[in-house]
Amino acid sequence: MGSAQRRARGVSRRDLLRLGAIGIGIVSLGAACAPTPPAAPAQPPAAPAKPAEAAKPAEAAKPAEAAKPAAAAGAPTTAAVAPAQVQPKGSITIVLESDGDTINPKDGSTDNAYFVMYNVYDQLTTREWSGGTSKIVGRLAESFEQSQTDPKTWRFKLRQGLTFINGEPINADAVVNIVTYVTNPDKRGLSIDEYGLGGGAKATKVDEYTVDITTGAVDAIYPARAAKMPIPAPKWLATMPNDASITQAVGSGPYQLVEFVKGDHFLLKANANYWGPNKPKIAEIKILFRNEVAVRTGMIQAGEAQLATLLIPEAIKQLPATVVEQTGEAVGIRIDPEHPVLKDLRVRQAINMAFDRKSMIDALYGEVAEPLNGQLVRKTSVGWNPNLTEYPYDPAKARQLVQEAGAVGQPLELISRNGIFPRVVEVTELFANQVSQTGLKITVRSLEVGQWRTVNASVKPGDTRANLFLSSSSDPVLDSSRTMAQKMRCGGVNSAWCDEEWTAKFNIAQGLTGDARSKAFQELWQIAYDQNVFIPLFGLNFVHGISPKLHWDPTKRNDLVRDFSQWILDD
Repeated sequence: MGSAQRRARGVSRRDLLRLGAIGIGIVSLGAACAPTPPAAPAQPPAAPAKPAEAAKPAEAAKPAEAAKPAAAAGAPTTAAVAPAQVQPKGSITIVLESDGDTINPKDGSTDNAYFVMYNVYDQLTTREWSGGTSKIVGRLAESFEQSQTDPKTWRFKLRQGLTFINGEPINADAVVNIVTYVTNPDKRGLSIDEYGLGGGAKATKVDEYTVDITTGAVDAIYPARAAKMPIPAPKWLATMPNDASITQAVGSGPYQLVEFVKGDHFLLKANANYWGPNKPKIAEIKILFRNEVAVRTGMIQAGEAQLATLLIPEAIKQLPATVVEQTGEAVGIRIDPEHPVLKDLRVRQAINMAFDRKSMIDALYGEVAEPLNGQLVRKTSVGWNPNLTEYPYDPAKARQLVQEAGAVGQPLELISRNGIFPRVVEVTELFANQVSQTGLKITVRSLEVGQWRTVNASVKPGDTRANLFLSSSSDPVLDSSRTMAQKMRCGGVNSAWCDEEWTAKFNIAQGLTGDARSKAFQELWQIAYDQNVFIPLFGLNFVHGISPKLHWDPTKRNDLVRDFSQWILDD
């Protein structure tokens, strides 16, 4: 922090309260941020086996080491013999801040969509945490390897004899179908970058249970991205609308979607015949949507819900049990660099200097939030640049820059989303108030998730773009490339910024491993930092309220909030 920030602490707690705090009042966090331990550990998963031999565990090439041509195979193998079938029993209610943006497999991109998609569908790979550190292993894929002759191509060998819940076979045709569906140039999926399928990617059937996926550029961690791509039943998918109106899902996962009433609830029931090692143990899961954080908190207190997401930090002390999810979440604001006012670097610098991030974190979030040091990823992401610091809080310099740019009195609108994270209203109002003190005129408009999703994707030439757009980025691949591909490279599905030289460097960086990969991404973050391409705000860990009867094993993985097959409900 610069000397100006040390002199000016910015907004006071009283100022924040005057902005209208929501939920349960603001109190000191102290050391209360540690998650409440679950009641008892879940049983470890066992590896599925082929009729002749057990699947062998291995790992995809990680950024920290050189890519290996040898196959990375199998599923988790923490037990040699599959456990006896446990009959699913009981029911729980989950309450989220909103429904998902869409559960269409090509477009589903919000965290809430994955509460359904991750449990209804299987993926080619999965992230395995049982050893204390994560590795990518096979899920529907029995093994996978990078081609020695064409490093853009990864070959996946599928498990044989599996079917979707409607009886369709799980085979190479199903994989080719979803890749073709997502990359359709007439209506490409909004998750195309999430799944690593941008830039002309394609899938090719080799035989009934072997498929090659060729990415647009060399991608050393493609198997980690395949862990996000749902595999739906192809014949069923052909009967569904090719847009966000879809309300059904036919996959092969541990749960089945039996009802979706938009704006009200999802209803999932256990797939008692699930093929995988982690059999569902809870028979029925209902997911409700309540935008008000106080309502979600009250439902936990009243026993009306067994899991309530995105609560304010004070809930840690006020509820019988909570989980602090150690996320990769990075909250930031996208800038439209083509806007007549925002194309001036001095204005972008002024906005980053005008907002007192530290005071806001201290007053609203305490220990569940942390500085981003000018980046849109957390320290857990490969390529996070340790040499960057927070933009200095210097309101006097910010006012000077706005005056020099001739932007005094110019209006700018910030697009937000209702309930996107706890206390979003206070954050956006504080941002608008502080930045407006530079001479700019900032207004805030908050949208429902569907409207917000549409604006988020409005980045192509000719689209009506948001001047300033608030979003929150997760990092399931633990790598800077995810955020950069989606939000920063030319042609990214949510990218309003395009620098051809920067994009060329990014495309090369994606194919690197180890220290070379980290250093390449660090250089890219430095360029974006200097150009003030984004307004990074803070990293945020999520507070969820839970019933003391609902638990899972935290030693296997920190984040099991969305993996229903890992959950146990006590009698």
